[in-house]
Amino acid sequence: MPRNASWNAEELIIALDLYFRAPPTKSSQNDPRIVEAARLLRRLSGHQRTAASVYMKMRNFLRFDASSKSKGLARGARLEWAIWKGFHDDRALLRRTAKKIAARVNALRQPQESLRL
Repeated sequence: MPRNASWNAEELIIALDLYFRAPPTKSSQNDPRIVEAARLLRRLSGHQRTAASVYMKMRNFLRFDASSKSKGLARGARLEWAIWKGFHDDRALLRRTAKKIAARVNALRQPQESLRL
C-alpha cells in the first residue's frame, strides 16, 4: 500500500486553525467544518485529504496541548511541532494566515465553488 503524501506547512496551518475552532475532543470527522477543510486541502495540495485524515492530524496536534486532558495521537511529523510552536500563542496570526491560504485557493475556483473556512 502506498504511503500517504506528507503534509506541507500550509496544510498544517489550516489543520491547526481548525484544531482551535473545532477541537478534536468536541468534534468528529463528520463535523461539517472538518469536511469542508478536507475539500480545501485537496484543492490546496492536490493530495487526497479526507475528513478522517484532517481529524487525525488535529489529534496529532492534541499531543502538544498542555491545556488538554486528552493525550492525542503519540506519533506525528516534526513539522507539526514547528507549526504548533509558531502559532499556538498567536491565534489571531494563525487565523489570518489560514484565511489568506483559503482565499488564495478559492481565487482559483469559480465563485459558486468557493469554500468557507
